[in-house]
Amino acid sequence: MYEWDVFISHASEDTNEVAVPLANELRRRGIRVWIDARELEIGDKLREKVGEGLTRSRFGVVVITPRSAAIMCGITWRATIQAPLRLMSSIESHASSVSSCASP
Repeated sequence: MYEWDVFISHASEDTNEVAVPLANELRRRGIRVWIDARELEIGDKLREKVGEGLTRSRFGVVVITPRSAAIMCGITWRATIQAPLRLMSSIESHASSVSSCASP
């Protein structure tokens, strides 16, 4: 059984305007959400906690906005997005890969 229904992966630029409101709306609808803003505490090992969140979540959602894509476009953007997708893919084989980065 999963501890959370959905894991939300997002860029820090999208935390307050997109990710947290999305998490709040999903919770309002009875969906159990893992999001770093609520689950991480000072002193936590980031990779360990994120890995636990992903493996204990039924689904993973990657939030990409024009702002975050523009900031992270290139090698860093691909690595940032593909890391959670690879981990999600190892849990469920339905994850997509990011093959290109287009400017918004």
